[in-house]
Amino acid sequence: MSPAASTGFGFTGPKISLAPWFALLLVFTVSVTTADGSKYIQEAPGGILEGIGASADDGVSGEAPNLRAFYIDPDGDDSADGLTPQTAWRTLDNLANKYFSAGEGVLFKRGGYWNGTSTLPFQGARQGTADNPIVFSAYGTGPRPVIDFTVTQTPVWTPEGNGVYSTPLASVTRLRRMYVDGSEVLDATSYDEMLSHEKYMYWHDQDTNLLYIQFNPAGREIKYSTTHAFIYFGSGSRHIVVSDLDIRGAKYSLSFPKTENVLVKNNNLGEGGHIGISITGNNHVITNNIFDSKRPKFDYSDSSSTAHGPHEAIAMKGENRNALVSRNTIRNWAHSSMASGGASNTGLKFYANHVDGSHLTYGTKFELFSGTADVEVWNNYFYKTTRQQIGGKRIHIHHNIFDSMANTPVKSYNTGQAIGIYDFGEENSDSVIENNVFINSDGAAIVFSTRGSYMGSHIIRNNIMYNNGKDAVTYPGDPKGIAVQIKTGSLQDSRFYNNLIYSDITDKVMMTGNERNGPTYTVAEFDSANLPGNNIGFDNLQADPLFENADSLQLQLDLSSPAIGAGVQPQAARDWDGYEIIPPYDIGIYNTASRPVNPIFTDGFE
Repeated sequence: MSPAASTGFGFTGPKISLAPWFALLLVFTVSVTTADGSKYIQEAPGGILEGIGASADDGVSGEAPNLRAFYIDPDGDDSADGLTPQTAWRTLDNLANKYFSAGEGVLFKRGGYWNGTSTLPFQGARQGTADNPIVFSAYGTGPRPVIDFTVTQTPVWTPEGNGVYSTPLASVTRLRRMYVDGSEVLDATSYDEMLSHEKYMYWHDQDTNLLYIQFNPAGREIKYSTTHAFIYFGSGSRHIVVSDLDIRGAKYSLSFPKTENVLVKNNNLGEGGHIGISITGNNHVITNNIFDSKRPKFDYSDSSSTAHGPHEAIAMKGENRNALVSRNTIRNWAHSSMASGGASNTGLKFYANHVDGSHLTYGTKFELFSGTADVEVWNNYFYKTTRQQIGGKRIHIHHNIFDSMANTPVKSYNTGQAIGIYDFGEENSDSVIENNVFINSDGAAIVFSTRGSYMGSHIIRNNIMYNNGKDAVTYPGDPKGIAVQIKTGSLQDSRFYNNLIYSDITDKVMMTGNERNGPTYTVAEFDSANLPGNNIGFDNLQADPLFENADSLQLQLDLSSPAIGAGVQPQAARDWDGYEIIPPYDIGIYNTASRPVNPIFTDGFE
């Protein structure tokens, strides 16, 4: 979390410029000045996850300066002018033909609830300005206003025999969320799978656009959404603000392709939907949102596919430059918490997000695909997801906690590694993975695997890998307790040093080669081995790190820990709590010598 002169976010690249509107909405910490005149951001002290993920909504939306707002209130009147809280509209219907210009927007009354199919029209290229963005937000006090596109459906159902009924759908890419009599039900990934078990209650045939159900719809309340997106701005749009809303049910809560300077803050996004936000372009900020799919933990362990239910919380698939994704809480997405990839994804920063996949059979992983470069991932907490998949070049992953990554019965192979380094068919090189804690994962802390492109010149240092490989069985006889696996023909020209690795079930914690076939090593053997691919290990330790209490995630080091002073100078400038890292350097997310030196530095907004 370096207060580097070159950026506001501690990584090389151009600084994101924040207009007054953006700065107003991003105030969630207090600026302080230290004795030496350095200005940092101070946050309140707390537990290890204090400040990680979204903060609670305070129930208040402030004034919107210089905004020509259209107000919407469930007790309003659609025949009024909508220009004041006293003359607010009642529904979204008056927005059906509204196209927005700089300094205009919509404010929904807090505590309000809207359920239906009316959305904003596709906006095309609409342009706010730095001082007068286009705004979608809330006013008043109370819970965030709810705009819900999951509606009761009463189509004509055609009996197909064998207890199956069908109905045509209008313009739905893939229907993956349905509620019957108030409860969400499990989707199938094929017609045959639907018939294989009564738990798979529906299937959407995208070729014919027919929806099949295997229950009698008579007398049942059936809800689903056919809405594409609530807010959709097209290529060339810029300076858009979305804050303080609770958007449910649409395929995309928000969609911003090829846009610039979009701020998405303090929302609930994705409940009952397919994707929370899809966004490409430049200089975006996504902060302090809750992306909770609210998906129950269905058992689809006998399925042939993982493609069930909600897909991705944050989709950045395409060209993205200089975006910040920070302090979001992301829960239970059947594919990814965040997926980034494309021809040019550079200067992205992922900071202090809380990612939780514990209620799904598979998913919520973090993904950086080919085409991604110069990305920083730091101070995030990942819990019970499947493995994070990392491609690209010059990725800096530091001071994260990877806790209890999980295998899935849907896959026949191990998915419970904390991080998988892959080439995705393109070069994967020059990344730094340092000062992370990998703890209690089913698979290895890190696995390297290639499809044939060059993967190498990586640095892996100062990490604590504690009790990983707990359930690493892909085939009978696979070794457990593995912390690092370098698959055959994958990694080259990389260095592993000053890591601390511990397992309470084996001393053979390193592996080269593929499952069952590769040799395993103690840390000392790994450091002295002639490793394939011109990789080298040195100065790694094999010992208990002596956390204060690993079972309760108190990952501070006991003063007798072998990790204290056993690290080397990292590329990162600040530790998990934001203290400046000074020598002697520790292994892990904290730096004992630094406490206390300077106040806590967080996002860099002042």
